[in-house]
Amino acid sequence: MRGLRPVFLAWLFVTTLTNAPYLRAAMDPPRGQAFIGFFFFTRNAYDDLSYVQQAESGAFLMRNKLLVDNHSPALINLEWWAVGRLSAVLGKRPLLAYRLFAVAASFFLLLGIDRWLTAAGLPESRRLPALLLVSTAGGLGGVVFMIGLRPFYSALDVSTGLFPLIELLSSPHFVAGTTLLLWSLWFFQRSDRARDVALAVGFGSVLGLVRTLDLVLLILIHTLATLVTEPVRAWPRRLLPLAGLLPVCAYSYWLFALNPSFAYYSAAGWFPDPSDFAWALAPALLIAVATTLWAPKAPAEERRVRSVLSVWVACCAAIACFRPTSFALQFLAGVGLPILAFAALGLSRLRPAATLATGVLLSGSALVSLQLVLGSHPLWHVPAERLRTGESFRKVCREGDLALTPADVGLYVSAFSSCTAYLSYEMAPDYQQRVAYVAHFYEGSPAERIAVLDRLCIKHFAVPGDAGETPTSFLGASSTFRRFDILGAPPLHVMSLYSRPLNACPMAPDRAPPSNRADARGRQVGSS
Repeated sequence: MRGLRPVFLAWLFVTTLTNAPYLRAAMDPPRGQAFIGFFFFTRNAYDDLSYVQQAESGAFLMRNKLLVDNHSPALINLEWWAVGRLSAVLGKRPLLAYRLFAVAASFFLLLGIDRWLTAAGLPESRRLPALLLVSTAGGLGGVVFMIGLRPFYSALDVSTGLFPLIELLSSPHFVAGTTLLLWSLWFFQRSDRARDVALAVGFGSVLGLVRTLDLVLLILIHTLATLVTEPVRAWPRRLLPLAGLLPVCAYSYWLFALNPSFAYYSAAGWFPDPSDFAWALAPALLIAVATTLWAPKAPAEERRVRSVLSVWVACCAAIACFRPTSFALQFLAGVGLPILAFAALGLSRLRPAATLATGVLLSGSALVSLQLVLGSHPLWHVPAERLRTGESFRKVCREGDLALTPADVGLYVSAFSSCTAYLSYEMAPDYQQRVAYVAHFYEGSPAERIAVLDRLCIKHFAVPGDAGETPTSFLGASSTFRRFDILGAPPLHVMSLYSRPLNACPMAPDRAPPSNRADARGRQVGSS
């Protein structure tokens, strides 16, 4: 325990730093608003919660709830499964479960960072300053954004997960991926004993079932580090353990390349302007290079450890330059970690104050991020009654039910209930056509609305305001829908929620969004 003291102290500091904004956001929201449980990457996080909800209900194989057509569950994700099972134990509280998961994962992230730094030659007396530097430092993109010279999305050290701090503050999924990558690399580079080979394959397989992109990075880093640093005669012994990852690689390829329910994800992506990386990564990279160049030559084992970190940075640099896929930016999550590790190693020859001062110098990302999340923003503070719709739908939804709601409400419905929302997240196929079709539903006549509900076989829907116990004025007198909840106090009812009896759908569902399909009044329905 004494040997873990620097890790515990750094973890307590970082946990307090990154979780205090969550407590503030939840305890003191603006009037009429509620905290949705995440910062920055909120819509991605709620897509993740749609899988957590399935695990919470007992599923191990999960469906893609962005798809409205029936398809077989196929996704295995151990992170979302673990959070879902924890949520079930906590009484179906997925946001609390995810926060507890993030806190636990952050400890193992810091433990892994400490293990790598120590093996790379960091003196015992420098462990705590080095851990604080690696886990809290960043770049200058946030500062440039705050003074108005660049938009927020260009501040990559704040708006993406390049550095551990933003991962810890905003994305438990990134934390899990980086942590598992760090430990997988650790055991692969030590795979001389059967025990370490088993641990390497085990951690690598779990990594592949949590964040597949980091599995690709693991294989790439370990292979290149072996070819660069090991003699040719050692290559088979070092690379053979990768064969243990073939099952998880085969499964991942089938899921994301061949399975149509998930393969479309690979076509999405965005990549920033190259100059944005300079503001985000150059300060830490310059310090790392400057302090490493004048450092004395390290022993062979320490050089071997450092070479793995170097290859990590080099692989990410190559991906950033050549952009082999449309989602290349996703490979760069956590790349600031090895860069800051080199800076900490180089500064370790000086007094601890030098490492701490460098941390202050590179604290712009932390200060800007904390300033943003300690305030209110529509990304994470939303109308309370709209957020409550997801919990209300829990009472009536069954697996496979389809709900029609506004887009923001659909996110909460898919995240907190067994329903699939027809409109929720823009990553869904035909999203713009669905937006237009839902707009047509709310703007149409009662007969047109009934036609939409029957065509899609909608079991539940939401109406802004109060449409009555029976939605006669909204759907007509023949409707079988009945209100099961109304949110908001009169006279300011925010949302009325309706369901119809089981097996009341009068026809086989046709859930493909109509394209260039004229409605009864001759308008074009479904065009974006």
